[in-house]
Amino acid sequence: MNLSLTEDHLKLWGSKLYRNRSSGLGYSRSPLGRTGPGSGIPDELYQVDAAVSLLANVDPLRHKILIDHYGRGFNWPEVGERNPDESTGKPRTRDTVARLAAFGLGFIAGQMTNNP
Repeated sequence: MNLSLTEDHLKLWGSKLYRNRSSGLGYSRSPLGRTGPGSGIPDELYQVDAAVSLLANVDPLRHKILIDHYGRGFNWPEVGERNPDESTGKPRTRDTVARLAAFGLGFIAGQMTNNP
């Protein structure tokens, strides 16, 4: 896959997503465990998952490493697992997801820049 995205594009998108976050608005898991439209999980979360997967063009192991590294501070096991925060029992917020996306996209931008 050849993406014509620059580091600046990714940083801008990540920072814009972070600035537009809505703290305190959680999400819920659908009965079928699906994400995206109609699932009870806001579209923003689904789009972050899809964008990270697409931009990184990663296999599941590398994807998990990315999320483990940048999600550690937010208690985020990996993209696709939307369990409540273990420390509070409350759903994670869009604030958390936006921060993770900004960090993750910055990381991906660096990888794309360093490994064309």
